[in-house]
This record gives sequence, C-alpha cells and structure tokens, in this order.
Amino acid sequence: MAEKPSTFGQALRVIAIVLFGLCSAVMLLGGIGTSCVAWAPLNFGERMAALASMQWLYILASITTTGLGVFGIWVTVALARGRRWSYRGALGMLIAGLALAGSQMIASEMLRGSSAPNNMRVYITIFTLAVFLLLRLPGLWNTLGGFTQPGGTDTPGAAAGAALAVIGLAMLTVHLWAASTHTLGGVNYADVWHLPLTIGGSAITLIGLVVIGISALDAPAVRRLAPAAEPEM
Repeated sequence: MAEKPSTFGQALRVIAIVLFGLCSAVMLLGGIGTSCVAWAPLNFGERMAALASMQWLYILASITTTGLGVFGIWVTVALARGRRWSYRGALGMLIAGLALAGSQMIASEMLRGSSAPNNMRVYITIFTLAVFLLLRLPGLWNTLGGFTQPGGTDTPGAAAGAALAVIGLAMLTVHLWAASTHTLGGVNYADVWHLPLTIGGSAITLIGLVVIGISALDAPAVRRLAPAAEPEM
C-alpha cells in the first residue's frame, strides 16, 4: 500500500499531473488539427495532397486522437482526485496515443517526407510516458502516494486546477506556438479553429483558476486562520 505523500512527493505529483494534462491538450489539439488534412488533403497544396492515398488513416487518427485527448483531460482530474484506476488509465491513454501518433508520423514521412508537427506530439507523449513509468519505481511511488490518495498539495483541487489551467492556456495560444509548422501559403492553419478554441480554452482556464481559488480557501493553513464558530447559547 502506498504511503502518505511527502512534501517532495506532493510537488512531484503536481508536476506529473500538469505534464499529463499538457500532453492531453497537445493530443486533443493534434486530433483537431489533423482533421483539416484528413478530410480534405487536396486543399492544402501538393505535399499534403500526397496524403490522399492513405486518407483513411488520417481520418481514423483525427477521430481517435481527439477522443483520447478528451479522455486524457478526464484522467487528469482523476489523477488529482486519487482515483485508483487513474494511473492505469493514464498509461493506457499514453500508449494508445503513442501508437496513433507514431503510425501517423511514419506515414507522413513516407508520403510527404516530413512528419511535422505531429512528430512533436510523438516526442511529448514518449517523454510523458517515460516519466509515468519512472514514477512507478517503488521509492518514488511511495513518496508521491501512488496516485491513490486525494491531493497533490493541501487539496486535490490544486493539482487538478493547475492542470486544467495549463490545458486551457495551451488551447488559447495554439495559434502562436504552432504557427511555424502550420503556415502554408501564408495562411496560419493553426488559427482556423480560432473561435471554438478561444471559447473552450477560456472556459477551461477559468474553471482551472476557480478550482485553484477554492482549493486555496479550503487549504488547512487557511482553515486554521479562520475564526472558530461561536458556540450556540
């Protein structure tokens, strides 16, 4: 049985949950981004037109990767809340996501000679999976409480809120950090979903900040400062 998380374990756990949340966001955005060339590869120039011969793979990758990204956000919250299945769910999502992104990367290299920007999703997923496998080492696993106890700081909401805020910010800024690999013919295709990503990203960021605020107010240190209730006469 995992021990109660130490201070170092709590910090490590928050970092791991935020990293997983970021990986989930990249997976979600990657799935949404793939939809453009998946459904209409002939509309994006000669190099992207080469993908038409394996269009079925990109359609499958777009749908399943988007679904995995949504599932990853759910798992992120479950990790913060200490659900017993959350670690296995995280590993399953990362392995499935790596298989999909890896297949897409290989196909893109074969068909158009480049796998950008999908290759970055592959590398981020590999790194996150390596971190989560390392956390399963007995010493680290016991230090962080084995993801089976609520928390990560003073309250479970702190880690979940931080992860949600990172996911939301990634959605809000994707048109900036993904522009270099999504600009074709002077058009930034990372910005074609601007309105839904702005609405969704803003909502998720706001939810994350609210959860962090509520967690801060509910923290033991704050509760100790609150005046004791007057006894009823």
